[in-house]
Amino acid sequence: MRINLISGLFMAILLVCTTSKANAEQLPMPDTGEDGMHIQDWVHDSFLDLGEDLAEAAADGKRMVIMWEQRGCPYCKRM
Repeated sequence: MRINLISGLFMAILLVCTTSKANAEQLPMPDTGEDGMHIQDWVHDSFLDLGEDLAEAAADGKRMVIMWEQRGCPYCKRM
């Protein structure tokens, strides 16, 4: 019974790992601007008045994200 449980868990993990890689290969590549930074339709360039930005997002029923990017960042490329 224990071997069946271990076999089942191994097969489940194997299935998840193989389908995750297949799905990742189908994802579209992100758009980047001339400066190499990512372009997202939901990004709002502000004047860095975070209190005002938060109030504006709350008024629209949205949440606020503070995002940092660095041109050529290897971690950003992997994500």
